[in-house]
Order: sequence, then structure tokens, then C-alpha cells
Amino acid sequence: MPSQKAGRSWKFHVMNEGLYEAVDADAWTQGARIGSLNGMAVQTAGGRSLVHVMRFSNDDTLVLAGSLTFEGKPTEGRLAVTGGTDRFEGCRGEALVEYRNPHKYTVTLRT
Repeated sequence: MPSQKAGRSWKFHVMNEGLYEAVDADAWTQGARIGSLNGMAVQTAGGRSLVHVMRFSNDDTLVLAGSLTFEGKPTEGRLAVTGGTDRFEGCRGEALVEYRNPHKYTVTLRT
């Protein structure tokens, strides 16, 4: 773990959530499960930094990396699509992350 200077702190967040198809604009409705989100976020004193690994069915993976602003929760922003395996092999682009409620984010892939 990196050393810390006085007055600076980091928070680590581990993510293990289901991924579901979008149904409609209703923030509380979820569609069919399409995989899981497994990843880690490191929140700095400046309130930034996030890295994700998404795993879909059949063990296909899509790797997202980048930073989002934290204001008690991750807010909207963009992450880079840095690669993947199986059907996502060689994938590049960006993922737009939108906050819907404390238990739901919309992730739109542009590859």
C-alpha cells in the first residue's frame, strides 16, 4: 500500500454487483441480469479515481478504467474502455456512467 503523507487519506471500495439490462427511464426497474460488476475504486482526498472490471455471461470481460468525481457517491462521468476478452477482445472506446439512484447507475458503451 502506498505511503500516506499527513493530512491525506484514501478510501478503497470493492464492488461486486449484478449487471442488468436497461428497461426504461424508471430509476427503480431492472431488466434481465446480463452479468456482474467486479472491481475496485480508490477514492483520493481530492475525491477522484475509479477502476472497474465488468464481467458478462459466459466469462466475457470488459475492462473500464478512469476516474469519476465522488460526492458521497460516484457521480456521472466517462471511463475508458481499455480492452476485454472473448467477444470484447480488442474493444476500445468509452463508457458513459449516469447516476440514477443509490443502487442504480446506467452505463452506456460507445465502442
